[in-house]
Amino acid sequence: MVGSPTVALINQQVIYAANMWACGHGLHAVLHIIPAVCVLVTLALAADSFVIWRSEHRRSDPGPVTERVRFIALVGVAVSIFSSVVIIAQWASIFTFDPCMRA
Repeated sequence: MVGSPTVALINQQVIYAANMWACGHGLHAVLHIIPAVCVLVTLALAADSFVIWRSEHRRSDPGPVTERVRFIALVGVAVSIFSSVVIIAQWASIFTFDPCMRA
């Protein structure tokens, strides 16, 4: 549940840090690797949460602990998908703006 938002924040920080380097070296395509990796990580975390939700969903002995685990796993899937959307939105700005633009 906490991993995907952390990956989204790491994505933002690494893009900001790599922007000046990419501009100075003329390697603008490198900036696309960072969000691609981060989206893959968040989707892997979503898949992991989904697997946990499915395994708890198939238990024959549902109890209060099982219900809590299922709820947290489902929230993990939702947060991971939302974090992926945030990373894709940040990625869209890389397509839109040149890294060497200054305010």
